[in-house]
Amino acid sequence: MKKGLVAIVAGLVVLTGCVNTPPSATEVANEIIDSLDESDQVKDCMRLKVAGFGNLDDAAAKADDGDPEAQKVIDAFEAALAQCKNG
Repeated sequence: MKKGLVAIVAGLVVLTGCVNTPPSATEVANEIIDSLDESDQVKDCMRLKVAGFGNLDDAAAKADDGDPEAQKVIDAFEAALAQCKNG
């Protein structure tokens, strides 16, 4: 599960930093969640968590630039996703 969370966060940071018009962080996160080997219940929970992070695109871009406050948002995002598996 931790590898899946890391993949989601890493994918968000890389994609927002690499292309001129990247897909939204929400779109990327949902695509990665869809590819995880998890139950539908866990995936649905994760999608709800993603939807609750309205500033995900901005946070991912700023975290890629080294902004510590944005990194805290990304860390909170990762923790929220982990709650789906753990609780």
